[in-house]
Amino acid sequence: MHELPGDTAALYCAGALPDAEARSFEGRLAAGCPLCTSEYQACIAGAKALFDEITPVAPSPSVRDALLKRIDREHAAERERLEAQEAGNPATRAIPGVVVHRNHAFNWEPYGVPGIELCKLFEDKTRNLLTILIRMRAGAVAPVHPHGVDEECYVIEGDLHTFGTILRAGDYVRAPAGSEHTPSYTVGGCLLLVTTGIGDDIAA
Repeated sequence: MHELPGDTAALYCAGALPDAEARSFEGRLAAGCPLCTSEYQACIAGAKALFDEITPVAPSPSVRDALLKRIDREHAAERERLEAQEAGNPATRAIPGVVVHRNHAFNWEPYGVPGIELCKLFEDKTRNLLTILIRMRAGAVAPVHPHGVDEECYVIEGDLHTFGTILRAGDYVRAPAGSEHTPSYTVGGCLLLVTTGIGDDIAA
């Protein structure tokens, strides 16, 4: 353990402590060591203050696509290995009614609006519900559209300006049936998980 708890706390927060020292420091935190706790909290507060001063900058669509393709190539072999393992496991074989979509095999389609694509995940005609992924490029605008059923939207990544507010990754919005969705847009691009009515097409 370093002589100065402040140094140890800083290295711990940065993930630079060797495993044994990290576990020792965690033990001191769990035991309620006031000096270690104080230094740790100070490091967290300092790091948060630094991050709060940074203005998020979204990558350009070309850079984002290049990164995603590189990640996809690097993980392709591992995905194939896991899928082969699942295929041979009775517990993970297809069960009636269960639908699985693999990320690398998503079928993206134009949505009739410039800069917007969709991937249909599931269509429930009995309940008139459609579950889709919507991908909006930077600057894309979704026009006004009505809601025949309740529409739910979860932001997976990026920013979505809608209903007079800004939604970011992890945010959720629900619009009731009978309402009208005002124009929505994204500055840096976004990926959305949406449940809506089968006929409630934003491109209509």
